[in-house]
Amino acid sequence: FDRDHQIEDLVVNRQTFGNQTALREFIRTNLHEFEELRGLADIEDEFPFPSGRKIDLLATRPRRNQLVGIELKLGEAKDGAVGQCQHYIDDLKIAAENRGMDAHFILISGGNPNRSVRTRIESYARTRTVTVDLLLHSVEMRLRTHR
Repeated sequence: FDRDHQIEDLVVNRQTFGNQTALREFIRTNLHEFEELRGLADIEDEFPFPSGRKIDLLATRPRRNQLVGIELKLGEAKDGAVGQCQHYIDDLKIAAENRGMDAHFILISGGNPNRSVRTRIESYARTRTVTVDLLLHSVEMRLRTHR
């Protein structure tokens, strides 16, 4: 099997994290490695909104005056994630307004992209004037000879 010469129509399973805590810790530790997450500060885990809902990560992005909510999914973002994300977008919008900031929502999921889920989340976010990024995570490991 050669990664640079893959067999047409062969689906390679993405490697992922064992649990959500591992994914969250990896993201927190490696924020600087991901362009989409650079500039985040004051990161809080499992941030509780006044609604009682908890978002996986809440951060500020001072240079853009943004309050950033990040929801993590180990696997594919399925239909059920749409309603959950809509609630988080509403909560995030209110929290950002209370701080005099703009709201930005990020969904980081594994699995295959689901265009329907993406479209519904993006459409809803636009109606709430919340910017959004939908990102896919996967793990890749390479080994090389120690010299």
